[in-house]
Amino acid sequence: MNRIVPYIIFLLLLLYPNPLYSQALSPLSNNFQFELYNTNNGLTDNFISKIVTDKKGFLWIATKNGLSRYDGFHFKNYTHIPGDSSSLRSIWTTDMLLDSQGTLWVSTEGGICYYDEVNDCFRYINTSKDMQVLYKAPLCPGNDRSTIWVAAEDGLCRINTITKTFTHTSLHRTPDPQCIISDNHNRIWIGTRTNGMYRYDGTTHQHQKLNIPVIPADCQIMDFYKDTDGMVYGGTNAGLLCINDTTIQLFNKGSGNVSTTDFDDIMCITSFPKLTGPDRLLCGTYDNKVLVFDKNKKAFIYSWQNTNAKLSNMPHGIFSCLFTLHNILWIGTDHGMYKLNLDKQDIVTENIPQIMFSSNIVLVKQILQDPEQKHLLWMTLDKPLGGIAIYNTTQKKVTHWLQTLPKGKCPETCTAYNDLLTDNKGRIWALNDKEIHCYNTKTHSLTKHMLPRICMSADLDKENNLWIGTDKGILHYNTQTREYKLFDHVFNGTPVENSSLWWQFAATGIRHDGAHTVWVTSIKYGLFSFNCNTAQFTPHRQPFNTCYETKNRCSSLSFDSAGNIWIGTMAGLTTYYPRNDSFVNYNRIHGLQSTYVYSIRMDNRECIWGRGNSGIFYYDIAHKKFTNFLLPAEQSSAFFKQRISRADNKILAGFEGGYNIFDAPTLSTGNEAPPQPYIADCHVMNNRYYYNRDSVAFQQASFGHHASIFRFDFSAINYNDNNNATFLYMLDGLDKEWQKTDMPSYASYTHLSPGKYTFKVKTRNSAGIESTVIATFPFTIQSAFWQTWWFYTLIACALMALLYALYQVRIKRVTALYRLRSKISKDLHDDIGAALSSISIMSAVTQRKIDSHPQEAKIVATRIENTSRNMVGAISDMVWSINPDIDTLEQIIIRLREYMSNMFDETQTQYLLHCSPQLLTRKISMELRKDIYLISKEIINNTVKYSAAKHFTLYFSIEQHMLVMNAEDDGVGFDTTQTKKGNGLYNIIQRVKEQKGRSSITSDNNGTRWLIKMPLLK
Repeated sequence: MNRIVPYIIFLLLLLYPNPLYSQALSPLSNNFQFELYNTNNGLTDNFISKIVTDKKGFLWIATKNGLSRYDGFHFKNYTHIPGDSSSLRSIWTTDMLLDSQGTLWVSTEGGICYYDEVNDCFRYINTSKDMQVLYKAPLCPGNDRSTIWVAAEDGLCRINTITKTFTHTSLHRTPDPQCIISDNHNRIWIGTRTNGMYRYDGTTHQHQKLNIPVIPADCQIMDFYKDTDGMVYGGTNAGLLCINDTTIQLFNKGSGNVSTTDFDDIMCITSFPKLTGPDRLLCGTYDNKVLVFDKNKKAFIYSWQNTNAKLSNMPHGIFSCLFTLHNILWIGTDHGMYKLNLDKQDIVTENIPQIMFSSNIVLVKQILQDPEQKHLLWMTLDKPLGGIAIYNTTQKKVTHWLQTLPKGKCPETCTAYNDLLTDNKGRIWALNDKEIHCYNTKTHSLTKHMLPRICMSADLDKENNLWIGTDKGILHYNTQTREYKLFDHVFNGTPVENSSLWWQFAATGIRHDGAHTVWVTSIKYGLFSFNCNTAQFTPHRQPFNTCYETKNRCSSLSFDSAGNIWIGTMAGLTTYYPRNDSFVNYNRIHGLQSTYVYSIRMDNRECIWGRGNSGIFYYDIAHKKFTNFLLPAEQSSAFFKQRISRADNKILAGFEGGYNIFDAPTLSTGNEAPPQPYIADCHVMNNRYYYNRDSVAFQQASFGHHASIFRFDFSAINYNDNNNATFLYMLDGLDKEWQKTDMPSYASYTHLSPGKYTFKVKTRNSAGIESTVIATFPFTIQSAFWQTWWFYTLIACALMALLYALYQVRIKRVTALYRLRSKISKDLHDDIGAALSSISIMSAVTQRKIDSHPQEAKIVATRIENTSRNMVGAISDMVWSINPDIDTLEQIIIRLREYMSNMFDETQTQYLLHCSPQLLTRKISMELRKDIYLISKEIINNTVKYSAAKHFTLYFSIEQHMLVMNAEDDGVGFDTTQTKKGNGLYNIIQRVKEQKGRSSITSDNNGTRWLIKMPLLK
């Protein structure tokens, strides 16, 4: 929020006795309060060229360093950014205009541009060669809604605001143009600096350079203004031009307080009837003057100029532009922008040049209104001057100096008064450290009385006797007999309290209740009551458990009508309720900005005014509301010496060089409508996403699933009372309740899930009235593809397919196990069953022939032995083949080598079994293992029985994931085409087919050769 700047002298009240605002201004003063805005507040530059407002209410300020946009809280600046074609081409901006469609047009040294609100940038309609702008290109609206006229060095141009294009007119040269205006007859008037005036007829397209006898040929024409009656006025260095249909008149004479009109160029002209009354113009000049021109009298009736260099915040410098908005006057200067708000004249400032010396400015400590002559103010002055100055509010000067230090004397010897009060006999009583001074208000005669104590504060009882707070207690002074009585008090506080100040008691505040009790505030120990009958002190201290409590460091006190005591403390404001001996404290939590309160005073409405370390404050007891007035730095020194005073229904507070007047009845009631909020900007994932509130109604913002961090900047347009607005915001779709902040701010949200949201902002004033408009920003965060319904459906289908596949695998495994078991069962039934049946039959034959044919029985028994042996071998092979621990080809090779040894050792055949090393550790399935073993065994068995070979070789290798078996012997061979297929040969071929392999056999007189290939992986 912009800092409230000091309020200074501006004597425009003399211009027009308007009853609309005369009630709000005290007869004690005719000042206005101003607020200054400069680069310290955020303005891009202090040299102001033009001020306008747009259709939304933003204030646009053209400066010599770009543009500033102001909403009453914050400035947003636009300047030239090298390489950015959407920024201003030049920082030198000289004129602005709002067309009939609400588009803002700006003239710069780089040409003419308009503000693109949707994209928050500027679009130029010309190139550097199309239009020549040396210093200024003034703008004015045409008589039709689509025309703007601009005067450049190379002549007059017409801008079409619809097509955003411009065309040159027949006027090809306007040197150094300063101002332009279109009158009611479609004539364009162009004023230049030292090059005269030009006129262009928009209907006939004729132009001419005017010869105006009333002004010199090199006259500087700086501004035009068209009144409501169509009259055109021109500001020049020779006076004010009045241009009507047929004549041009010059006015530079004065009347009233303007006897002579000595001024430089009239730089700007406007009207502000709410300030000056009707039929009057305000004119700002180059040399820091404000002139008021009466159109009926045809003369300047008032002139004002700031000549006091010490008042740095008074409007001064080159008055370059004037702009009015409702009850506010904006003044553009080369020192910043000043605001005069007629609705907020709660403080009036009087500066007293007579106490503003070059080496020192004297502090006004306390003010007392003369009991009879209300226009006179008695002011106690601080060192180095001291004494009392009687200030005449009508004459605006000090008329009498009482006990002030003569020139050349030591400042330490001056009379510095600590308190000032008047009795019901019209006498003024003043207290310094050791004396009581009594002044006669008519003759100013003085009576002195020495006292044995340091006098700090005083109050009068019903008998006009003084009760005085001293450094050691209190003192009663009889104003009739001039006798006094001391009531010292020694209070034993904590060691820190006892040693905190050099005074024994330090009674800085004292009040008599009108009965028999005196209430005293001690800056060391707190609140005390003194019973006048018993002469006893009673402490009323707030409890604490430390070495001291700042709430018990009390400076001053005041009574309300209910008998409650209001106390200023070093911890804020306190109310003491004597009936139940209780305290209520007020501090920053309750709206009081000051921590230390040095002086308080009850006004005639029973509201508390106080002076604290953060300025002046006002507390409305009935509505329980604080209003804080932040004073400028030059009015904030020595604030602990300043006392709040009353004059009629006004509150007075001095400062170095003058005093402020606070008018309580004009304080805001809070019933005004709150300012309308707006969303200033939006940041998504820490990147700016410019938000235009007009565009959202047509297209809702949409962001990808990665956009989970949002920040919304919000504010309100409010130039009237920035302290009277509370902001409420929420994110619909996430927040359940409205969030609250007292300042324009921002709201951040992180980890937002996909969905639809609406960010909302509204305002509320102190009376609880909410804004009729809620600023909204609706947006959508899109879901990622893995967060969509179709992706969830796909995942569900895939999961079901996976479960089905697992189910099928399980079924296949169960089926394979069943087939294996069936095969094992079949093999056992076929081979072992047949063998057992054969053994059973041969056993029966042997039993019959063992006696009659023993030789034949012996042969049959041999067969039984062989069959049993074969059956045991078959069972052993079967058990070996299904053993899960035997799952590599190396183990098959070991068993085959054992089998070949058993088969070939009793023959003459030499055998060789070989396997590729990479196959030895290869894991193979049980079915393949079994078939390899049985095929190999069958080939070996046939070789032993039929080949009569001398050599046999069995070789295992791998070829492209295929197991290759090469078996070869050099036996007698056989005819593969003629030989009847036996079970052995058939079994070999059948087993290879079951493994989806291939087999071939060749046999001749040189031997037999097998080539078998089976896949290792099915």
